[in-house]
Amino acid sequence: MNKLTFLLSIFLVLLMLIEKLYFLHLEYSFSYSLVAKLEYVSLIIIVLLICLSWWKKLVLPKDNRPITNSLFTSRTISLHQNKFSAVRVILIALITIVIALSIFINLTKKSLDGDGVTMYDARAKFLQAGYQFSNMNDLTYYNIQDKNYYLLYPPYTSIAHYFWYQANIPLPVSLIYSGYLILLAIGVFLLTQDFIGTDWGLFLTFSIVFNATVFLTAVSEQTYLPYSLYLVYGILLLARFLRDNLVWEFFCGVLLLALSQWIRFEELVWLGVTIAYFLTIAAELIKNLKRFFTKPIKTLLHYKIYFIYGLMLMAVSLLEYSSWRYFVHNIASTLSQSSFNYLYAPLNIIKDNELQHVINLIKFLIFSWGVSLFIFIASLFATTNTQGRHAVTRSMLFIKLVIGLSLLMYCMGLYGASFAGNWWEELNVSLLRSASYLIPLSYFLVFTSLKTFCQTHHWKTFVKTAIKIIITI
Repeated sequence: MNKLTFLLSIFLVLLMLIEKLYFLHLEYSFSYSLVAKLEYVSLIIIVLLICLSWWKKLVLPKDNRPITNSLFTSRTISLHQNKFSAVRVILIALITIVIALSIFINLTKKSLDGDGVTMYDARAKFLQAGYQFSNMNDLTYYNIQDKNYYLLYPPYTSIAHYFWYQANIPLPVSLIYSGYLILLAIGVFLLTQDFIGTDWGLFLTFSIVFNATVFLTAVSEQTYLPYSLYLVYGILLLARFLRDNLVWEFFCGVLLLALSQWIRFEELVWLGVTIAYFLTIAAELIKNLKRFFTKPIKTLLHYKIYFIYGLMLMAVSLLEYSSWRYFVHNIASTLSQSSFNYLYAPLNIIKDNELQHVINLIKFLIFSWGVSLFIFIASLFATTNTQGRHAVTRSMLFIKLVIGLSLLMYCMGLYGASFAGNWWEELNVSLLRSASYLIPLSYFLVFTSLKTFCQTHHWKTFVKTAIKIIITI
């Protein structure tokens, strides 16, 4: 399982690097800039570190070795798998049917989705016609409202479409997104299976691919699904690092998280993940205050490496952020607002006394996200033990912090956008799709809690209680 997880993670990283190299080939002036050189040198170094770390892991004895954590509580996971059961066969069949349905829809539908035609696929066609991204703004010179339309999003999806067309594949380009759904399904199972077991892992995977929001992103040619794919892989790999202390998981997680900015740029998810990482380490340090006071130097040295890792996470993410921003402003000469603007929303609320506006915004969020918002919030209270206290593993705490900070980020972003009337209705449609990476993360926490409940309560009691609740509703 670990080998396949490693190969899939490296595949996503290399896929992004190939596209970025092609982008450098297109944009000569950008390739000679200092930020581009720093970016690509750092990416190559990290890929080499990942391969070195994985090689060192391979030379260790493999038979029944425990997965231990030198920083946090040690834990052992059996690497042996249980035999197949009827439940697993049914779940695998259901997952296959959902994915096959997305493939069928993408093969038979008559046209691409909205922005999929006007932006992402259009930019691929412009690349075929000889345009560069830096001069695509000339195509919207007379578009007063969206003059910078073709550079609102980074070029990942458009270059993927371009490669598809250049390969002369006699199938719709929409199939790429069914491929992303397959990678998401496999990745979710592999990255969570040793947390919650095979049966629950398959059930979790089915619940995610069957989710209406996730499925819709697989049949619309936009950035939502590839963005969620990179974020889910990156965040879960970082969560596993906090549990397993495997260096390759950390660096793969960092790359996938940072490179997600080359798909969608405006959402500062990487910043929330970085803050969540530091808060997780700080929480562990606070938990061991007694040890800190008795042996301060030894304790600080013990935690120092993890704070250094956090600084590396921030540095790589900032470098990727600066890279695309430099290209848009200095190479393509495009003016846009800073992605950090909405972080001032809390100050504006206090200063302008806009509490009523905030209440209306919360109502809008509840009605637009519905049940999904309830699951996001419920996941923050999910528990993984039954010993009368709500302690969670460091990995679970990290994921909870990511979800909580992401919800806060979207609330602040909504507050800023809510003053622009022409964006309000569009946000109602696209907001949940933008946050679709939270669906696998929150479902994972909820399923972990459900598994804990079922292990400590008789499953028949659980089923009877669920039926009573359904009848009552």
